Amino acid sequence: PPAEALLDQTRRNETAAQESFDVESWSSVNFASSHLYVAIVVCSVSPLLYGFSLCFTSPAQNSMVEGSVKGWDPQVLPPSGLTTLTAAQFTVYAALLNLGALVGAFAGSSLMDRIGRRKALGASAALHAAGWVAGGLATGPALLLPSRALLGVAVGMGSSVSLCYLGEIATPRLRSSLGLVNQLSLTAGMLLANVAGNYSCLAVEAGQ
Repeated sequence: PPAEALLDQTRRNETAAQESFDVESWSSVNFASSHLYVAIVVCSVSPLLYGFSLCFTSPAQNSMVEGSVKGWDPQVLPPSGLTTLTAAQFTVYAALLNLGALVGAFAGSSLMDRIGRRKALGASAALHAAGWVAGGLATGPALLLPSRALLGVAVGMGSSVSLCYLGEIATPRLRSSLGLVNQLSLTAGMLLANVAGNYSCLAVEAGQ
């Protein structure tokens, strides 16, 4: 009868539509778009800054601590206008990053639940910028130490938020490899800090 034929046709149309939807859904879930790759690259800046901030003190120590360090070139001078730190002050300066990161990790976990992952990453980037600008303008421990602590808070926030964000936006095919992206960015930041520091020292020794 015409009614049964119409019902069969409707069922076939529904089945075809469901199969088409399943294919499109599987494709969107398993294959990353260009927007996803851009988000991954932007998010990887956070662990890059973490590695750079962590290793910054290694090449900078010789130009920030008063007096020469055994085995180091005493001709490397501090930046103009900077009052050098004592060895004890520099130890505190280096450790403040870790203390600030402890605070930032808890703050980042709470903040990303309130305002979202992307805004929390933006907040950590703003703290990074403020910390580096304050450190660059510092002329002594009074501003150097707080700026280092602020960098620590930014590092802690970025670390907690970036890993969570990467895990949530990743497709199943990319999820297992994004942990590598985070570690590579961290290592690249550490390498960049040491390369930039060594180049600066060589430039000072050459009188540039």
